[in-house]
Amino acid sequence: MNSTLQKITEEYFTFRKNSETLQANRMRLTRKLSKSDKKLLLRIIDEKDLMIENTAFNNFEKGFCMGIQFAFEVFSKH
Repeated sequence: MNSTLQKITEEYFTFRKNSETLQANRMRLTRKLSKSDKKLLLRIIDEKDLMIENTAFNNFEKGFCMGIQFAFEVFSKH
C-alpha cells in the first residue's frame, strides 16, 4: 500500500516551478504597485488559489466516490 501511495504522490502531486515569464511579469508588476496595491493583489491571488484548491478537492472527492460506486457495481455482479 505504501508503494502505491508513494507512486501516486510522486506522479500527481509534483509542483511546477514558476516559469520565467511568470517571474518576469511578477517582478515588473511588483515594481509598479504601491504597498497597499500589492496587499490587495495578494489577497485576490490567495482567494483565487483557495477557490481552485476547493474545486480540485471537491472534484477529487466526487470522482473518488463515483469510482468506489463503480467498482462496487462491477465486482458485486461477478
